Amino acid sequence: MLPIGISLAVLGFSLPQSPQEVGSTSFHLDRPDAGLSRVEDAEAYVAAGASASLAGASPFASVLISRNNRSPSVMSFHRVQVKRASERFDYVWMARMRTADFLAVTTRYADGRSCPAVDQALVSMEQIERPVLDFPGIPAAVEAPVPVDSITLDDYTFSLNARGTFPLSRTYAELTMSGDSASPIGAWARMAEAALMPCWTSDRPA
Repeated sequence: MLPIGISLAVLGFSLPQSPQEVGSTSFHLDRPDAGLSRVEDAEAYVAAGASASLAGASPFASVLISRNNRSPSVMSFHRVQVKRASERFDYVWMARMRTADFLAVTTRYADGRSCPAVDQALVSMEQIERPVLDFPGIPAAVEAPVPVDSITLDDYTFSLNARGTFPLSRTYAELTMSGDSASPIGAWARMAEAALMPCWTSDRPA
């Protein structure tokens, strides 16, 4: 059965003080007193990127990518206020990627002003197929298709958390979905990673 489902958002970790993310580039912590002395701390810091702000803007959407619940990466999208030359303010979309590899944590950024793939990733995210609630023995309002058995060998999990609205009631919603590499979420994440690859930089957007 294709493992798509509703999951809890990855929000809340017990974190150490902000690590030495000097210049927002990769760093290695060789001493216990250098900040993050455990792999678990580095991974928790990265996973917390699903809710961490960028330039004062909380993420509108984020996807946590992990393999066997380890070595996670988080891609988040933020609507950031920027100042134009005309002294007026405007908003642009920016993306951030945090990754952990043992005690090495890397943060990279993509600026929508110079990288159209940022906006394009959000457009395609809005089109991700949504799962249908289907409880055994309960009549469904919408006939759910029979799940197709799938086998995934890479053990990757993708957890998407995004802001949204309920169209009819016009009320705020927070959508959280998870799936494996064969799911629509996994397919979108891999496509977004590839599209944003040329845009990533260690320089925090100004």
